[in-house]
Amino acid sequence: MLAAATILLASTTASWDATLEMHTPETMQKFNARCLDGSPGAYYYRPASSPSASTKWKFHFQGGGWCTSVENCLERSTTLLGTSVGYPPLLSNFWSGKAGFYGLMSANTSDVNPFGEWNFVWLAYCDGTSQTSDRDQAVDAGGGKKLYFRGRALLDAHLHQLEQKYKFLSTATEVILSGTSAGGMSTFVQSSFVKSQLQAPNAKLVAVPDAGWWWDHTQYGDASKRVWLDSMTGAIGPSVWNATLRGSMAACLKDAEEEEEEEEEEGTVLASASSSAAAVGAPASKAKCFTQPYAYSYMTDVPTFIVQSFADPANIGICYKGPCSNFDKCTPSQLEDVQKYGQELKQSILTAQTQYASRDSHFMTSCNQHEETCRVNDWFGITIKGQTMNSTFYNWYTKGTSAAGSSALDDAWPSDHTCFRGLHGDC
Repeated sequence: MLAAATILLASTTASWDATLEMHTPETMQKFNARCLDGSPGAYYYRPASSPSASTKWKFHFQGGGWCTSVENCLERSTTLLGTSVGYPPLLSNFWSGKAGFYGLMSANTSDVNPFGEWNFVWLAYCDGTSQTSDRDQAVDAGGGKKLYFRGRALLDAHLHQLEQKYKFLSTATEVILSGTSAGGMSTFVQSSFVKSQLQAPNAKLVAVPDAGWWWDHTQYGDASKRVWLDSMTGAIGPSVWNATLRGSMAACLKDAEEEEEEEEEEGTVLASASSSAAAVGAPASKAKCFTQPYAYSYMTDVPTFIVQSFADPANIGICYKGPCSNFDKCTPSQLEDVQKYGQELKQSILTAQTQYASRDSHFMTSCNQHEETCRVNDWFGITIKGQTMNSTFYNWYTKGTSAAGSSALDDAWPSDHTCFRGLHGDC
């Protein structure tokens, strides 16, 4: 049934796998769509396994962090997170066979996974900007190397080619758009735009961001610094990403620009995100549109089911620079600090969802791991008060937020003994 803890994939056949589809030269040229190194973008595709699911789609934005300077973007451009050179023909071989695309994304067609028959697309991530960069010209990275910040164009190219080949935009009636880590950020900031491109009457799109609650907490041991805001402030400007947002999220950037203009007129514009530490409610930067406690309010047209561990080691490291991320290796005092941070992370999500309480929901775990929708043992195995991630999402998707079992909130670590305890999901 839906709450089953173990799934056996049909590994004796290839029907569960997804096949590489590179952007064609025509698609690449039409949008000037390029990975960081200039190579074409790509996605992996698995067709629906039954006619009844032919207009139903699962999309997944691959994770992999961000590059926020020319120097680290150049380094990234030589890896699978910055170039399509070396992408394997089958998704099962990505990351040397470690790619996570099971769980919500699995093709199990029994009643255990009610979405197993749907079309599936895994959007390979090679721009380092959660598909938000939009620089017209390549950046000279020195030594004859060039970098292309064309994440926005890559997303356009994905949608264009999927329409050309499979009539995705014109026929899709149901879309589950998920993403992990940086792909979780993509899910938050891109889902409204993707929904706006669907053409079928009353097409339904829901967002499932996983491990994507990137926020502006103060740095561990130094309350004058806000690690995430500083990072985004440096990255999204015209010298690196020149980031843009679309759909309902475009209003966030517009409001941020107006705020900055008002502050400039009043002579109160702040020098950096760090200097705004005291003004937690309104940092004077467009970076807030890439910071979920602020940006979430602009998700006005997309029902959202948040999956997040409040003991997520990546979140602890990136947004807090905590003293330890692997809880098994924390000292008692360190564990107390990161546990407190986790409770603040959880409350941040609950507070942000208040305005959408009748629409949105969540499955929040205390598992000390990162990315949980893409592994069998997480999606079908983590159990909170008798509910799995799979059963909770299904109840929410089919019955709405007010239905019993449509949300789940874990107790503090280490009370949950159903955690898989794999620190990273590779998806």
